[in-house]
Formats: sequence, C-alpha cells, structure tokens
Amino acid sequence: MQFNNLTTIIEALQAWDEIRESSTDVVNYLSQGNSFKLKRDSSTAANLHAYPGIGGDDKELYFFIIDAAQDIDSSEMDLFNAITICRVESNVNNGDEIPEIIARKRVENWDKNLSSWVTAQIDRSQQTQGIFKAFNIPSSYAQQNMEYTVYFGLKENPDSLSGYDADLITKETSKASIVYYDTVRPVPPFDVFPQNSFYLLSLV
Repeated sequence: MQFNNLTTIIEALQAWDEIRESSTDVVNYLSQGNSFKLKRDSSTAANLHAYPGIGGDDKELYFFIIDAAQDIDSSEMDLFNAITICRVESNVNNGDEIPEIIARKRVENWDKNLSSWVTAQIDRSQQTQGIFKAFNIPSSYAQQNMEYTVYFGLKENPDSLSGYDADLITKETSKASIVYYDTVRPVPPFDVFPQNSFYLLSLV
C-alpha cells in the first residue's frame, strides 16, 4: 500500500474503526503479524502515539506513529510528514528473543489468547470500551536512527473483564540491549491521556 498523503492514512484509520466491533475481523487483522519495526529519523520525543489502520487494496494492518507533541491540529502536509508508517509483520522468534520473563509472558499471552481476548473485549464493550483505537508509547529512551521491533502483548489485569490489557513490548533490533517499558497505554480508556490529545482520532 502506498500512503502518499494524509487522506490515505485517515482512510486506513477509518477502516480499522469500522471493524472494531467485529470479533472475526479484528482477530483476522491482528493475526496478520505480531510486531512492527520502528525507526525514528527525527530527534526523540517524550511520548509517541501509535494508531492502527488497514491499508487500501492490500488490506494489510499498519501502525502509524507520530510524536505526541505533533499530534495536533496543523496542516495536512505537516501531519503527513510527522507520521512514520509501519507495516505489521510476523516475527516467528518473538517469544524467545525477549529475555525478560514478564515481557515474554505478555507476548505469549498475545499468541495464545488473542481470539478469546478480542471476543471478550467486543462482547462486553460497554464495560471494556472495546478494542484499542491507539496507544501512547513513552519513548524518551529511543535513539535517533536506531531500529526497534515492537511486539504485541497482553498484560494480565485481574480487574479487566477480559483478563488482560493490550500491551506493546519494544526491543532493539540489533540485540545489543533490550528495551522494555511497562507504561504503554492503549486508548480507550481515556483516563490518563485525554481523547483530545489524540488529534488524528478527530479526523476519523
């Protein structure tokens, strides 16, 4: 899929939004892969926003990453240029490559429980608020021009009706060091980060 302007990205975000209430569709798209690669060419930001979207003709799952500070009402060109486009892909060794036992467990939870988690989130959407629309990713650790692999995970949460919260686990692709943070937050809910701070959602 060629994303050549902001409109094509917003259309991808809308396509994700349209299938968020279908367990079958969500599982199918989230099963396309378990990770995406992220490389930041610009200077690091305190937080990133990550938006899922579905590409046009190829119907593939993507994540669109933008600095939280740039996720604001601005020109279409400025917004488009601020977005990093990441295609979701499979990484067969994801569970073994993350040595932290907690991180590995969360990645395994995703692999084993994706379908049941999606169904529970959607069937009880009045209480769970359904499937994520975006993520806030603390990113002050990220180095310029360093490639990272971001894995999908499920974090155990006994207070959640589905038993888990969606999670992202980040590691350096070079394997020189492992980066893992426990502060990634899916939205909704918009409890810590207000909805108006995710400007792209207002365009969907």
